[in-house]
Formats: sequence, structure tokens, C-alpha cells
Amino acid sequence: MNPRTTASARRRARSFRLGEQQEETPLWRRVLPAVLAFVVGAVVFGVGGYLVGKPSEEAQMAADIRASDAARDKVQIKELTDLARTTADDLAPVVEGLAGHEGDATAWQRAVEAAAASFDDPPSGTTATNVARGSLATAIDQLALAVTAHQQGNHDLATRQRDLAVTTWSVGATQLDQINVDAGYGHQHVYLQSEPGGEAFTPDGEPEGHGHN
Repeated sequence: MNPRTTASARRRARSFRLGEQQEETPLWRRVLPAVLAFVVGAVVFGVGGYLVGKPSEEAQMAADIRASDAARDKVQIKELTDLARTTADDLAPVVEGLAGHEGDATAWQRAVEAAAASFDDPPSGTTATNVARGSLATAIDQLALAVTAHQQGNHDLATRQRDLAVTTWSVGATQLDQINVDAGYGHQHVYLQSEPGGEAFTPDGEPEGHGHN
């Protein structure tokens, strides 16, 4: 037997008997690569997710415009509601007087002219607000025609124009009620007096201001 081979075998056997072992890799060296890989992956996916989820400049601009329009319309709704209440109070004697064709027609004429002027040059608003405003303004114009018909002695036409004015106002008032609810102001009922059994809309059963945020 080759002496070198025999000596090498004896050394291996001796090492085995004495319990000698191969040097182990420290734990931190085994764990560190996995930790680094996890951190790098989290950063990469996090940044990628942010870039993917981030709204584009155009989308952000559109969102800002919508928010600005909503804030502006909320102010317009409040102003229109206040104007409608004042106008309804001013027109109440005209509506009541035309029902029996008794009263000061000259005062009625002044009232409807002032009411119509208050609705001139309307601000630009959303479609829903414009519908409410337009319906109220049209009702005033129709009431003005009723006053003119009364002054001309055509009481039958005056009555029909009055009823049509009240019906048209009720359409605007119903729309006004809805946009107030949508804007968070709650129910706002601004209706003119209507005859029992007439075609005009009437307020719903909700209490005034119910649903205010």
C-alpha cells in the first residue's frame, strides 16, 4: 500500500474520531441576502404601484375642476333659494289678488317687474341649478302676462296665465328642493299658493331642513 495514501486515511479517521467539523457559515451571512432581496423587491413594487396608481396630470386637473364647480354651485344654490323665498313673498299678493281679480293691478305690475329683474343676468351654474332658476324665471314672466291680461279686462286669460305661472313655479320649486338636498342643505320648500285640485306640484311631506348635513 502506498505510504501517502495510508497516512492520509489515518488523518481522516483521526479527525472523524476527534469530532472535527467543517467551519459553518455565520447565520447573518445566510439571512442577509434574503432580507436584502425582500427590501429591494418591496421598494421596487412600492414605487411601481405608486406610479401606476398616481392620477395623471389631466385626471387631477379634471378632479380639481369638478371640486371647484361643486363648491361654486353650492353657493349658487343657497343664493337662489334665498332669492326664491323673497320673490315668493313679493309675488304672493299678486297670485292671491288674481285669484279673485281684486286688488291694485299697478302694484302687481311693479312686483312682477321687480321679480323679473332680480332673475336677470343669471350666473353660469350646473344643469340642475339652471333648470330650477329657469323654471322660476319663466313662472314670473307668465305671471306678468296674467297681470297684463287682467289690466286689459281679460280675466279668463288672466286666470289661466296665473294658474300656469303657479304650476311652472312649482316645477322650479321642486327642482330647488332636490338640489338643496343634494347640496346638503336639507329640504327647502319654496312654493307659491296653488288652488286645491290644481296641476301645480306641492311640497313633499319632509320637514323643512330635514336631511341637512
